[in-house]
Amino acid sequence: MSQVDEATRRQSDWILVALASVGTAIVVTDAQARVISMNSVAETLTGWPRGEAAGQSLSDVFRIENDETRRAVASPVAEALASGTTTDVANDTILRGRYGTDCILDGSAVPIRDGAGVVVGAVLLFRDVTDRRRLTTALEVSEARYRRLFETAQDGILIVDAQSRRIFDANPFLTDLIGYSQDDLVGKELWEIGLFRDVEASKEAFRVLQGGGYIRYEDLPLRTKDGRQIEVEFVSNVYWVGDHQVVQCNIRDISDRKRAESALGVAFDQLEERVRERTAELAATNETLSSAIAARERAEAARRDVVRRLATAQEDERRRIARELHDQIGQYLAALGLGLKALETAAPEASSADQQLRHLRGLTDLIGTEVHNLALEIRPTALDDLGLSAALSTYAEEWATRSGVKVDFQNAGVDGERLPPAVETAVYRVVQEAMTNVLRHARASHVSLVLQRTSQGVVAVVEDDGRGFDPAAASQTSGRLGLLGMRERVELVEGHLTVESAPGGGTTVIARIPLRADGEAGHV
Repeated sequence: MSQVDEATRRQSDWILVALASVGTAIVVTDAQARVISMNSVAETLTGWPRGEAAGQSLSDVFRIENDETRRAVASPVAEALASGTTTDVANDTILRGRYGTDCILDGSAVPIRDGAGVVVGAVLLFRDVTDRRRLTTALEVSEARYRRLFETAQDGILIVDAQSRRIFDANPFLTDLIGYSQDDLVGKELWEIGLFRDVEASKEAFRVLQGGGYIRYEDLPLRTKDGRQIEVEFVSNVYWVGDHQVVQCNIRDISDRKRAESALGVAFDQLEERVRERTAELAATNETLSSAIAARERAEAARRDVVRRLATAQEDERRRIARELHDQIGQYLAALGLGLKALETAAPEASSADQQLRHLRGLTDLIGTEVHNLALEIRPTALDDLGLSAALSTYAEEWATRSGVKVDFQNAGVDGERLPPAVETAVYRVVQEAMTNVLRHARASHVSLVLQRTSQGVVAVVEDDGRGFDPAAASQTSGRLGLLGMRERVELVEGHLTVESAPGGGTTVIARIPLRADGEAGHV
């Protein structure tokens, strides 16, 4: 080994020993840019162990490119060896590691001279600044973003130095709001520009802010440059930028909101007054309606009472007429029949007088039967003497005989029990009207009549298999009583009438009458 190489090696060893613990990557080369040695940091960044790198050309171990173009970059060592001066690593240079790992570099190459001043090698120093570069970029992006937010914010923002209490920045929204330009504001103390009406109170508030780090006013009065008075929401925060304390004041004009709140309050008061007036009107109307409803209810009650009295009077008159027909006219007809029979016995047999007497006696018997049937139609004595069940049973039997239509009568729970006279009369008349309608209109072959006593009251059902009808259309034209008459009879005893029918589907009439616990008509 030549004396020059030996001197270079000794100098390199001395440098490596001195910089072994430095966190910077170090590579030492000879005058031909061949690697002589490197520290552990350089091994890590390049991926080359020291033993393998020794003697290799630096361009093989230290491969660098431009971060944007990905083109190879000239080694700073070559330039340092050629010029004999320190050469920095170009900006945006990346190191391509041996195994594909990349990092952004910052560093320089320093020439090594011997005692005669001849360049005998170089020392390459470099650092991985990837994280620092990313952090710097992120900070630059954050600063630009903050500036954009600051410039475009729709609140006024004032930045104040916490120590000097002087303004050093204000955004455009604030300058537009208060009428002062940025030149008017920057360098002034916060209360020097005349914004605050009470300067001493503002100074005290600033001291409180410095102590607590936060202060807020919901409606702070401010004075603009042209003398206008505005109300603002004023929020201040203290924060640190590095070792510098800064106060940020956010100022929002709430004058429009205050005016809107005031207008809303007036509108609310007007609405409240209108509501009170309307409530009074409704109360008066309600009182009028209540009076009208009460009058109508009284009139309806009076009407029902009149109808009930008329029905009672009608039934009393029917009872009287039926008894007269049965007792007086029946007796007269019976006496007439007996007299005719005596004359028939005295008259010569087979004579014209005998035949005439036979005919008259037969006619008398027919009249007696018709009078009997008429008395039953008007008011059956069984209804007064034996009760509803017996009266309906007799009526169904005689109706079937007269009409030739089969009647199936079923009684459940009413045998031997008398119901209130008004209920018995109402049920009997409804059944009578329903059966009369079957005979007149239904053309039925079978009729079912059911009388039932339940825990709630009494139910009567008349069902036929006739041709049916439309109840809605027939309710206004159903005879002297008809559907309306039947319904009114039931309602007089607080009951309810249901008519179920359809053309071709037969008819069912259901009368439900509630009974109180004491057996009287009415709701349970």
